[in-house]
Amino acid sequence: MEKKEKAPVLRFKDTNGKDYPAWEQRKFQEITQRVSTSSISSIDFPSVEYEDIEAGSGTLNKDVKLKEKNKKGTVFNKNDILFGKLRPYLMNWLLADFKGVAVGDFWVLRSQNCDPKFVYSLIHSKSFQEVANRSSGSKMPRADWNLVSNTLFFVPSQNNEQRKIGELFSSLDKVITLHQRKLEALKKLKRTLLQKMFPKKGHLKPELRFFGFTNDWEQRKLGDIGTVQMNKRIFKTQTSTSGEIPFYKIGTFGKIPDAYISRELFEEYKKKYPYPKKGDLLLSASGSIGNVVEYNGEEAYFQDSNIVWLEHGKTISNFFLKAFYSVVNWEGIEGTTIKRLYNKTILDTPITLPSFEEQEKIGNFFTVLDKVITLHQRKLEIYKKLKKGLLQKMFI
Repeated sequence: MEKKEKAPVLRFKDTNGKDYPAWEQRKFQEITQRVSTSSISSIDFPSVEYEDIEAGSGTLNKDVKLKEKNKKGTVFNKNDILFGKLRPYLMNWLLADFKGVAVGDFWVLRSQNCDPKFVYSLIHSKSFQEVANRSSGSKMPRADWNLVSNTLFFVPSQNNEQRKIGELFSSLDKVITLHQRKLEALKKLKRTLLQKMFPKKGHLKPELRFFGFTNDWEQRKLGDIGTVQMNKRIFKTQTSTSGEIPFYKIGTFGKIPDAYISRELFEEYKKKYPYPKKGDLLLSASGSIGNVVEYNGEEAYFQDSNIVWLEHGKTISNFFLKAFYSVVNWEGIEGTTIKRLYNKTILDTPITLPSFEEQEKIGNFFTVLDKVITLHQRKLEIYKKLKKGLLQKMFI
């Protein structure tokens, strides 16, 4: 078969500011060698298994040198690529920076006549993923080496261009990993603070408090401070796939709506029946129990009984209630396949309340922390989106 030459949409220039030569098609087995030498893991050869790799990120989630030894697998060297062939869509990949033993369904790939970081980036590309996911087997699908190794991929003919591409994506992966770890650290911090800033079961004071607050908290039930409310039932015949007023069901709660109701029906039901106020906390009572979305005041309607809110007076701050929803353990949830949080369960749920002033302090603190977490989440999504876009434009 004649090898074709082509160039990606976006590419580097050479040191003279000129275009590199066109890319050429090469079989995957021409740029990588599949290693099959086996050995036993040891102190000098730590083992790497599927569960040790953060899917999609190409990073380890533990210090594998501390793992149990004496596991048999395929030897890999520094700069070898571990490619998880079992369910390849899970994206269990690793560009090794140490020598070890790959245990389980891995291909150990050693670059030949090609920059290893470029090959690792190629594995992330859409063209490679499409081939790798044409797997054999239904229950336990595995990538087909014969197919992948004989598939032609476009590759830069110049090592310098390969190296630049590999370094770019390597740097981007490091930035993504850094932001992922920052995000995980913030979420862990929030979990720790929630545990310490709310009293443990049977206690009336938390471990950690703001300065100036010393009084016991008061044991109440949610039913003592409010009532469960929900929108009027909307029937399927009253909805459409497009329209002016979005109708959120449990499957689209907090996401993009796929159903709408007419303005006339919305105005009528909003006037006649319960409707949330801006700042009220909408709670999922089915599916993913306890998911919370703060109502932002935009015109929308919500599925009755599946999406509810606690209507209350000034006994409790919504900011504090939102933090409480993060730590509450809903008891008496019924159902096997479909779990449901009934109104009675919500109303009977115990809550320990400080003064309103302390509630505001706690609630505002976690509101700020949530905003920081959201900011880091968005940054992470931006970098992931950037990587996806670059993979599309810098590979063929």
